[in-house]
Amino acid sequence: MKPFVTLLALTLASTICSAQIDFQPGYYILNNGARVNCLVKDYEWAANPTAITCKRASGGPAVTIGMDSLLEFSVGNAKYVRFDVDVETSGSTIEQMSDSPAPAFQHERVLLKVLVEGRASLYVYARRRSARYFYRLNNESSRPLVYKEYLGEDQVVHANPEYLKVLNDSINCTAANAPDPTTVRYGTKPLVRYFVAYNKCVNSAVTDYYAKAVKTALHVNIRAGIDMATITTADNATTFSYGKRASLRVGAEAELILPFNRNKWSVVLGADYRSYHSFPSDAYFPVDYKAVQGLAGVRYYLFLTHQLKLYLSGLMGANFNLNSNLAEGRPYFRLATALGPAFGAGLQYAKRFSVGIQYQPQEEVLDIPVIFSGKLSATTLILSYRIF
Repeated sequence: MKPFVTLLALTLASTICSAQIDFQPGYYILNNGARVNCLVKDYEWAANPTAITCKRASGGPAVTIGMDSLLEFSVGNAKYVRFDVDVETSGSTIEQMSDSPAPAFQHERVLLKVLVEGRASLYVYARRRSARYFYRLNNESSRPLVYKEYLGEDQVVHANPEYLKVLNDSINCTAANAPDPTTVRYGTKPLVRYFVAYNKCVNSAVTDYYAKAVKTALHVNIRAGIDMATITTADNATTFSYGKRASLRVGAEAELILPFNRNKWSVVLGADYRSYHSFPSDAYFPVDYKAVQGLAGVRYYLFLTHQLKLYLSGLMGANFNLNSNLAEGRPYFRLATALGPAFGAGLQYAKRFSVGIQYQPQEEVLDIPVIFSGKLSATTLILSYRIF
């Protein structure tokens, strides 16, 4: 198994180094109004882009188009539109704050990300540590929704929630069940909810791009694998290794796909049956170890192709003893349930089939390690199939 694990680890490492951001179907519109369908390189921009890279066909050359040539573009579930707007540039830390509630505007040409599109549209301009929101009503020019924090004369942080007045005066539906514009927090989710509700209230067609991009899903995977494990015991005088033993591991895993960053992050919770058996003649005692290992942690996916993903996992696990036998009758050989880390990497194909390796460093399995220590470590080959 060792050569296979080494080969798989090297393959994963080289794949990480060579992985490229995927080209996704999309389009762009030039200044003259011409629309071009193409494949756009999807960077999943954390900050608003200033250019795009695209191909007319999958095997064709890639070209870069700057913001000054674009009216809008779309890739996947994201859409960006170019505007010349006043951006509020005040800092958000105390050291950066001014002592004035007045907005500090800078006129910029930007590609704003569309969050909601309708009679009242909502946009966001994301920078490294802040986000500024803009609105557009009845296809007029885009205008800022201003929220500015400042340091008052009392050296306390105050806020100028100018955006609330804009919502109350200009984007306010008077129906009985309409949301109150004066209670909307300055953030993506509350503003999206309000703009969607407003458009529905005034009977406007509305497209919620934020909801399209944000999807939470729960999957269940069945797993089987081969543990290559070893137990090492030690007292004050001697250390003894029971050697590497192969054993079957079977179990199941629930995976919650988180609704951000193109669903690259997930939370996993699983349980596997595992065992370790060794009866060497020169040992103090035979080992007949059986346990259910509970695992919980996070997983990150890197998209390699439309069908293939690389995943990396960071986990915490605990082994729950199932009538194991370690020198029965000796009180200092009682088995313990202790937390220990585990790390995994692998490949997922077609969103259902996965193969990977999982490494668990040495974990104490005895109850009184000061008198006698027993440490279990393992490298595991795991095959997984998503049942839903």
